[in-house]
Amino acid sequence: MPTADPSDRLRLRPMIIWSVFLGLLVLGIVLWFRFSDRIVPMLDSLTDR
Repeated sequence: MPTADPSDRLRLRPMIIWSVFLGLLVLGIVLWFRFSDRIVPMLDSLTDR
């Protein structure tokens, strides 16, 4: 069973972190456009107080 090269391991962690970050970013954008008609008025009323 071959073990992973240390240079491969060093490249894998940032790739996983960026993949998770981009996934969360895309999910946030999709949710924003899906629910923006409810979120924007709520944020507007919260900032008026």
